[in-house]
Amino acid sequence: AGELGLTKSLNSRPLTGMVVLVAQEVLDRPPSREDGVTAETEEQLRSFGAGLIQGAGLLLRLPQLTAVSAAALFQRFYFRRSFAEFEVRAVAGASLALACKLEENHRALKDVILVVHRLQMRALEEDDGASTFAGRPTPTLDLTSREFGEVKQEVLRAERFILRELGFDVATFLDPPHKYVLLFTSALQFPRALLQKAWGYLNDSLRTKLCCMHQPDQIALASVFLAARSLGIKLPDQPPWWEAFNAQAQSLKDIAEAIMALYSKPLGKHVGVPRRRPPQASSEHLGTLLSEGPPAKSPSDEEAAEPPAAETDGTATAPQEGTAPPAAGPQPQPAAASGFDSEPGREDRRRGAHRNGSEKRGKRDRQRDKRKEKDREKEKEREREREREREKERERDREREKERERDRKREKEKRRKIRCSISSGSLRSSSGGESDFSKSRSRSRSKSCSRSAGRRTGKAAKQKSKTKERRTKRSSSGSAGSASSTRSRKAAKRRS
Repeated sequence: AGELGLTKSLNSRPLTGMVVLVAQEVLDRPPSREDGVTAETEEQLRSFGAGLIQGAGLLLRLPQLTAVSAAALFQRFYFRRSFAEFEVRAVAGASLALACKLEENHRALKDVILVVHRLQMRALEEDDGASTFAGRPTPTLDLTSREFGEVKQEVLRAERFILRELGFDVATFLDPPHKYVLLFTSALQFPRALLQKAWGYLNDSLRTKLCCMHQPDQIALASVFLAARSLGIKLPDQPPWWEAFNAQAQSLKDIAEAIMALYSKPLGKHVGVPRRRPPQASSEHLGTLLSEGPPAKSPSDEEAAEPPAAETDGTATAPQEGTAPPAAGPQPQPAAASGFDSEPGREDRRRGAHRNGSEKRGKRDRQRDKRKEKDREKEKEREREREREREKERERDREREKERERDRKREKEKRRKIRCSISSGSLRSSSGGESDFSKSRSRSRSKSCSRSAGRRTGKAAKQKSKTKERRTKRSSSGSAGSASSTRSRKAAKRRS
């Protein structure tokens, strides 16, 4: 799955063909040898740093190309500087942060530091070999703590020195071999399984210093050779397949042996290396130094602007007057405790610091909960006060409604009395002192009453006349019917 997400980005990068390799004399005697770091320790630290970069890249969800570039920067830097000068975890974090900028996959520096610290906590083990934080959450680094400040200063310092030592032209060292594997497998028409196997060998080769010793196309060919051998795929031999790619058989064999040697060794672990410190004045000159005051700083001191917690870069300065000459060669001495130090008891103190930090965070959380509870109580009290105000307002509305209802009743009663006085005629007799408007209103009401009374009288007369007509008709029909019945009875008697 890794190569599918990188095919497009790898194909967009031009084939540089050649990269600058480390000189053979530097490969034979790297700077760490002068500080007493053995070849086995250096190899283990290189493997540990590259593995740390790959693990951090996975947690940060970075493309594999970014992790490859970071591993190349990491491996090359330690051929210019010693493991005794720069802590391996700080350089690994700085290389990853710098590779994110170069490959335009930006991640915040604090995120890189937190991920590296989390991987460091996961790697802690108890005396019996069990993981310290097995079955429980891995503690994180407090961004406001002093330890985070120290770690950040070390990472920033390592990043500056990486750029300085590589000449600020790091692109000449970054030519990943992964794109050559895609080209070779496509040219030879190999199956997909071989491509995946070769891709895995290339990822494992990042733990070694092969990227500083051989060209990337040679490393890619060696990974193809190992993948074909492990899968039982026969490579062309007439003519030899490596000659088609302008490679040497012995070079491919050396690279393959270096990669296969990784699988016979355990994974690299962090090893404590005594940190290099600048030479100090001898005790017999201490009184002279105190009497003459602090010595003047050298104008060529590159570390004058560095923070107090950072180590010096190891460059020699001219001895000041009144001080003892430094001893020949750098003398590795234990350095002061910093964010990445691993001196004896440092992990215990760190765990204690984490417990103290957890207690402080718990105390702050409890205080924050109390403040929130008080705020909630105040808000409830304000809500109750607002409810009381609304209840008073509703009571005032009810009182106003009752008052309006009483006014309507009084108006209605007044109108009823006026109508009664008009109907009885008492209003006309008592209207001497009324206004013209009241008189005209009374006259109009009296006229309307008289008209309604006339209408009622006319209706009653019409109803009465209709009733008489109906009675007359009934009586006339009744007399005619009785006469006919009498005649019929008489006729019946005669017939009998």
